[in-house]
Amino acid sequence: MPKILLINPNTIQPPVAPLGIEYLSSFLREKGIAVEIFDMNIHSEHTLSETLQTYRPDIAGISLRNIDDSCFVTQESFLERIRELVSRIKRASPKTMVVLGGVGFSLMPSDILAYTRAEIGIYGDGEEGMLNLALYTEGRCTLDNVPNIITGNKTGKPGYLSLEDFFPHRGSIDNRFYFNNGGMAGIETSRGCNRECIYCADPIAKGKKIRLRNPESVVHELEQLLDMGIDHFHTCDCEFNLIREHVVAICRKIIEQGIGKRVHWYAYGVVDGFDEPLAELMKKAGCEGINFGIDHTADEILRFYRRRHRLQDIREAVNACRKAGIRVMLDLLLGSPQENMETLQGVFEDMKSLNPTRVGVSYGIRVYPETEFYYFLNRSGYQIPLNLIMPFFYINPELSKDIDGFICEMVEGDEIFFFNSREHPEKNYNYNANDVLSHAISSERYRGAFWDILYRKYRDEKHNTNKN
Repeated sequence: MPKILLINPNTIQPPVAPLGIEYLSSFLREKGIAVEIFDMNIHSEHTLSETLQTYRPDIAGISLRNIDDSCFVTQESFLERIRELVSRIKRASPKTMVVLGGVGFSLMPSDILAYTRAEIGIYGDGEEGMLNLALYTEGRCTLDNVPNIITGNKTGKPGYLSLEDFFPHRGSIDNRFYFNNGGMAGIETSRGCNRECIYCADPIAKGKKIRLRNPESVVHELEQLLDMGIDHFHTCDCEFNLIREHVVAICRKIIEQGIGKRVHWYAYGVVDGFDEPLAELMKKAGCEGINFGIDHTADEILRFYRRRHRLQDIREAVNACRKAGIRVMLDLLLGSPQENMETLQGVFEDMKSLNPTRVGVSYGIRVYPETEFYYFLNRSGYQIPLNLIMPFFYINPELSKDIDGFICEMVEGDEIFFFNSREHPEKNYNYNANDVLSHAISSERYRGAFWDILYRKYRDEKHNTNKN
């Protein structure tokens, strides 16, 4: 029987549970494959060599959730550490096949494979790709035209797992550790995205077709985590409410099972089509907060981004959440080619008028190959690096010198705004290495989405100050 060691190298703080590894482990074990997990958030790095030498895996799979922090201000790449990790594995266990995978890897598989010097990669869904690699190590198949597999000179066609019968077991990783130190557990109810957002790489990494899980399997997974004492969750779908009927079915199943008052969950969502009945149902099923990535409110910028919503849709969604008692985070993405001082001022005026729970303000568009924004910049003659595995961001050149200071003036003293500032890094809401957030979770026992923890911590401290 082939043996696989799955490695989580993602040590950002607060720690984020490696959901993809847990799903992959569950899938492989059901197929009779021996799987062990080495989690660098829990195990010390010097014991990796010992694990490799004692377990002697046929395959060491490294999951790349992110290749960088996707933040213009810090622009921290994680790939150098991955390259060093690949080298260490090869030295400690020369006969072990080193395989890369994960959402981050799937964004630029060929370039990342070459940079890290790993042997093989799995882009897109990892379950069937890793199963085929396990069979390959036993000589039971070849790698010719195997879906999702990439080697130095061959790339298999894309393949996507059907999720209709996917009932994962949540016991492969230390979920309690991540709940105690990361504040929540992740859960995936669908994969893929059918939207056309010009800059987004999710359809590249996860596919353009939305694949839905059975609501019964989603609730079964929630119940497994509840049995572990974990009651705060965040959906890891591209957008939770892309298909309304799916959301309704899951919420009704949660309510039917009688756990709506026991679970507290958060979601990423789209504002178009989000109304009061949906908000009320989600709240009844335990929803505490929603993060809407709205990007902007100016029509011309939303059209350029190929977003389906407009300002009125945002207003209706925020009002629906407010009426239902759901907290709302709106995320902005500023600095597009159409951006100017007038559109900047307008979007901040709109945010103050809407008055959501919090607004996340980011500027600079991370450029990924094969996105429509990448092709737009090429056609425009904008100079783009030949290789984009290291962070590269676009900001309208006419605004690049002034945008940071202008935004600082617009958000100064207004508590609803989180802002990643180039000039004031101490005010960033970048979740990587956020000591305030880590302390709130591990020492003060706050639970939930990171943005909501920061909001509630600020609210509680303000209340206590006023009380004294």
